[in-house]
Amino acid sequence: MKKFFVVSSVVYAALLVLCSCSSHAAGNTAGSGGAESKTGSIYIPSQNEDEAQYMSSAIGDMEKVVMKTEYPEYPADTKEIRLYISNQSDGEIGYEGYAFSLQKKVDGNWQDVAFKTDENGQGPNFPAVAVVLYPKKTNEIVIGLDTYFELPLEAGTYRIQKDEVAAEFEVK
Repeated sequence: MKKFFVVSSVVYAALLVLCSCSSHAAGNTAGSGGAESKTGSIYIPSQNEDEAQYMSSAIGDMEKVVMKTEYPEYPADTKEIRLYISNQSDGEIGYEGYAFSLQKKVDGNWQDVAFKTDENGQGPNFPAVAVVLYPKKTNEIVIGLDTYFELPLEAGTYRIQKDEVAAEFEVK
């Protein structure tokens, strides 16, 4: 297992060097699926969830990341929310590009809001994609609420959570 992580780390470092040389010339987008970054971050596809988690925890300190929504309040039928993820550290930060959860505060506790399910009862299957956020930079991500949740949302306090960071907002 250690050999896998060493090899993965070497491959990741090589990809990072190669991608950083070309990331400014080509506009990188995350593709379809409801989450999209528009600020030139690097997307590195991983082979599986374990590798994505390893890269996220190995790249940086998520405590130096600030995430906020575009607005502090939204109407109940809002179809999308823009998130801004800022790296306030001096090093690169890695996070899962697509995956997120929506939670509502109920009686002082955060409860997950159920994702829409398909005809087989399955929720969304987020691709495992690691994103590198460079020092002192900000990424913008658009979350398509209408893609993932039944609208309108009930009034209350919500948060969108990615890895260990969250952005709170009110639904009126």
